[in-house]
Amino acid sequence: MPYVHVFFDPTKVDQATVDKVKPWLQPNTAEVLSSLDSVYGDYTLPGKVNKVGVEEDIYTAKEEIFVYQHEIHPTDVNAAPLEIHIEAGSPKGRSGDKVQTILGLKLSQSGLVPDEHLGKGNSCIFVNFHEYNGFGFIPKQT
Repeated sequence: MPYVHVFFDPTKVDQATVDKVKPWLQPNTAEVLSSLDSVYGDYTLPGKVNKVGVEEDIYTAKEEIFVYQHEIHPTDVNAAPLEIHIEAGSPKGRSGDKVQTILGLKLSQSGLVPDEHLGKGNSCIFVNFHEYNGFGFIPKQT
């Protein structure tokens, strides 16, 4: 269950921009995490040769993506205009660098983020895979 956190500096990026980016992130993050383009070129799962069969192991449904926003605090130092953090569970052969590169290009091409907030030293994407994380839903009491 990947979590996408959108941090933004309201003195640089308005809420309307964040409101457009958040729903865009859910299907696009799922698509990139599910893409063979995000997998290391030489990755092999046990019992599988190269990328054969990897696709079903990395598939991520958009319904599994949770997107949240966080406003930068006025006392934060050197905050990016827009900062996207993806907490994505087990890597399953996926490269964080490839995920952020593909998603970053797609977001840039979408036109949702003003050009003045793009490029080196501006908005950024951070992808963190956790090899040994645990996740579970809180059960209902019956």
